[in-house]
Amino acid sequence: MQLYLLNALITPYDTKRDETAVFVMKRMDTNEVIELFKMSREANIDIVSAIGHQSTADFLKEIFPEEIARHFTYDRKSIYFEQGDLGLVFRVTTRGDKFKEHTIEDLRTFHAQNETEFLLISRVYHPEITLNPYFPKAEV
Repeated sequence: MQLYLLNALITPYDTKRDETAVFVMKRMDTNEVIELFKMSREANIDIVSAIGHQSTADFLKEIFPEEIARHFTYDRKSIYFEQGDLGLVFRVTTRGDKFKEHTIEDLRTFHAQNETEFLLISRVYHPEITLNPYFPKAEV
């Protein structure tokens, strides 16, 4: 199991053609993020930074205690969720220019105006969920 640190909401997975990937998501506040790191440390879960913007990594280092902040490093790498993996996403909630890298000042302003959020995403195992080519089957 891995905990990926991300700066965008993504659901990357590498599966066989017939395999279905199911993701669940939960919004978290800063205190819940701190608890997530504590639980991850206690469970010896690998924490992998895949934060693709230096300014985001630097901003997150400012708002968390050192034992958590040290995990927020710039590392633009490809990741793939396996079943049970988690992703902690920090993102700006206001719509802006696509793929714009915000400055640390931008991030401070967005955060002060409550225009940022943390999302926890997880790839879960649900083999009973099957999809026809485009839509879930209707319940009878």
